[in-house]
Amino acid sequence: RSSDLGFASVSREGKYGAIDMSANIKIPLSYCYLGKFSCGLAAVKNSNEKFGFIDLNNKIVIPYKYDFVQNFSENIAVVSEDNYDFVMVNQNGEELFTAECNYRALIGSFKNGLQRQGYSFYNTKGECVISNCIYRMDAWGFMPNDFSEGVAVYPIINDLEWQITNDYDIDYYMNANNWKYKYVDVYGNDAFETIYDYAENFSEKLV
Repeated sequence: RSSDLGFASVSREGKYGAIDMSANIKIPLSYCYLGKFSCGLAAVKNSNEKFGFIDLNNKIVIPYKYDFVQNFSENIAVVSEDNYDFVMVNQNGEELFTAECNYRALIGSFKNGLQRQGYSFYNTKGECVISNCIYRMDAWGFMPNDFSEGVAVYPIINDLEWQITNDYDIDYYMNANNWKYKYVDVYGNDAFETIYDYAENFSEKLV
């Protein structure tokens, strides 16, 4: 796993550590897992299958106590002690807020100050700023993307009036032909007028 700080996670004989661009060992290969360094921290796992975070000096700054962690993004990470309640923490391990969503696959990383939870987006205070407008939360194959370059891909049902009155019809929701895609800005407004059959995140100002 590469890093935004010039470190890369490596493993040998089942132990993880990190090297720099010259292949010098910077973090000893002593962990059961070492994630990507981001915002100066990386997730590590001990022999008890618990996650914590270390800094670039191999110092534990957030103790081993989590069953699930995500990489830091915009100085916030998603963690959980029970794989059910997901909490946002800062780089000191201080809890900021608890996610409304309790499915980890539906919780994204903070990008452009917003975090995806299902079909909604939350700010760093845990306030919902873009509300869910899809009625079937189990249509997991058609989720919004995290923000990139100030916009996010947001899926929409072809016939909004239909979905309001036919929420029970999961087969309709799982049919890709019934979905289109638009781009929304950080306020939840349509970024462009055009609706697309397929859309990807922007990267370096291009899609």
